[in-house]
Amino acid sequence: MKELKSTRWVRPFFLYYLVLIIGMIYTTEIDNGIFTLDKKITYVLLPLIAVTGRPLDKNTFAFLKRSFVYSCALVIFLCLILSAVDYFSGGSAPFNFDLGSKAKFNELHGEASSAWMHFSYIQLTRWAGLHPVYFSMYLVFCMVILFTDNFLIAKKSISIFFGIVIISFIALLSARMAILAFGFSAIYLVVKKIQEKKINSAFLIVAVILMLGFLL
Repeated sequence: MKELKSTRWVRPFFLYYLVLIIGMIYTTEIDNGIFTLDKKITYVLLPLIAVTGRPLDKNTFAFLKRSFVYSCALVIFLCLILSAVDYFSGGSAPFNFDLGSKAKFNELHGEASSAWMHFSYIQLTRWAGLHPVYFSMYLVFCMVILFTDNFLIAKKSISIFFGIVIISFIALLSARMAILAFGFSAIYLVVKKIQEKKINSAFLIVAVILMLGFLL
């Protein structure tokens, strides 16, 4: 209990789950509410495990973060390669839209290239079995790691390469929630870097924001 009281980062997770529980008072869809509570229970269990379990040393924690970034980069390359093979071999029709939404897309973007449909949104991540919104959020987390940690400080070129690949993939997935999350996170980090008088780091984050805007 002492660890929970002193660890502030877990509070938003618990608060979010509390909101879901309170929502059960108002909802008429009890079955759907119980399903949501069951699905979101990890918002409570994982922070509890992290806080009450054996603390990780810095090297192990750095290894986990580095592995997460590398794993996401591997998924990116897998999706790009398989999408390219599928596109150039005349593969199946893209899975991005149902008939109704596809008609609306064609009406709004009649000039869109056929390649875009193969290298965006659901079609692009279906090879990894991941929804584009969820994977985009993973990639936003990767960018936060690259912005805030120096575990690749001896290999800055690798960090920059991963950053360019990840931010480009976020643009291809075009998930609005992830883009908003990245924008708010990046602005917060820019302000923090300026307060810490790390102007070069702040400038780099601003450059990434501008790159994403250009790609979009």
